[in-house]
Amino acid sequence: MWMLVRRLVGYLLAFGKLPEHVAFIMDGNRRYALRENKDKIAGHSDGYRKMVELIHWCLDLGIPTISVYAFSIENFKRSPKEVEALMNMAERKYRELIEEGGLANEVGLVIKALGDLSLAPEGVQRSAARMMTHCDKLQKKKATLNVCFSYTSSQEICQAVSAVQGGLDKKELDSTDVDASLLEQCLYTNSSPPVDLMIRTSGEKRLSDFLLWQCRHAVLVFENVLWPDYSFLDFVSALLAFQRNAVDHNELRGSTEISPKSHDPLSERQNSCSLKDGSTENTGFTVCCRGDFAECRSHSKPEDQCKERNRNGVSELETSANRLCGSVRATDCKRISKFLEGREALFKRWLQIRGSPPP
Repeated sequence: MWMLVRRLVGYLLAFGKLPEHVAFIMDGNRRYALRENKDKIAGHSDGYRKMVELIHWCLDLGIPTISVYAFSIENFKRSPKEVEALMNMAERKYRELIEEGGLANEVGLVIKALGDLSLAPEGVQRSAARMMTHCDKLQKKKATLNVCFSYTSSQEICQAVSAVQGGLDKKELDSTDVDASLLEQCLYTNSSPPVDLMIRTSGEKRLSDFLLWQCRHAVLVFENVLWPDYSFLDFVSALLAFQRNAVDHNELRGSTEISPKSHDPLSERQNSCSLKDGSTENTGFTVCCRGDFAECRSHSKPEDQCKERNRNGVSELETSANRLCGSVRATDCKRISKFLEGREALFKRWLQIRGSPPP
């Protein structure tokens, strides 16, 4: 009966605009555990089960991109016992998600761990790398789940600025290449659309350094319910709030599209990547997990032009760079494409090293 009601509600919601990207600050697990006389880790486990339930709601409604705030860099300041338990839980859940019958294989969910995983234990890094490698090979890809782990938006933006500065220092980029569109392609979420709807539970009314760049035009919904108590009707209420604001949301986003505009370099910070053999490479970005640079997303050119260029033999990465460049010279576009390809190659190397069995 309840499944029938959900399908009916989903059918009615489909008459209005639905978000392409919904982000969740899953707040209230510890308060829920205190209320239910459970330990904190039990509360986090209940929160994980709610996340899985919510993913199915999104898939049933046809929402293709979901982002969840799983663990902030600030959370490392919690008690060592709680942090250790959360790291063990993350390592275990990353494995479970790609097992036979797990969420990735069951529904065709591409799961990406976004954040500075160099701060996490090696076991978590290996588990995350294997999860993303597995998801990249899925035959059926229905939706994307961004798990923001060891993440803050401040760190994400800093590593993007550092990546661009690194490209300038190595003469891979020219100062005229630097604009907001290029910076956006250096974010962890470069293959995801901007966030349309941001939902935070527990009654707190703040963003807590989560996807600040991506949420600049999102509809914000703050729910007075603890995360493990979050219900389908709560979710429907948030979607209705989004639909009530859909016209203004579209106008705002359409009038403020990021367009190429040259300006000065933004920072001199440079990060490095420590590899398994003990060597260190200057990468221009903190070791992180992010999406493919080859995503065909339209900024300055419509999608049909993007597809036409691909039919003419231009690589998706180069096409992405061309859209970033707008109308500048083709040589400049190739330079940006080469820069993005270099970042992608280094990330794939990290996946290969971290995803391999320990010696």
